[in-house]
Amino acid sequence: YDPLGRLYFGTFDEFNNQILLYRSTNDGANWTSLGQIPIPSGRPRAFAFIENFIFVGTTDSGVFRSSDDGVSWIKTNNGLTVLQ
Repeated sequence: YDPLGRLYFGTFDEFNNQILLYRSTNDGANWTSLGQIPIPSGRPRAFAFIENFIFVGTTDSGVFRSSDDGVSWIKTNNGLTVLQ
């Protein structure tokens, strides 16, 4: 859950090499697609919610951040020397 009580679910589309992210505002009764996070390689491993940001950590591509509820994503790997 994020600070506003919303539940998130992420899965990996291996065929298209992207993370699919979904959100529920009613404890999982219904889900809304927030779109895809295209990653060059790896799998999602962790999700974190800090203030208005969503962070996704991956096995091989580092960390991605969204500030618009998952509509767009940017890599946030500055200072990371190992992305695994």
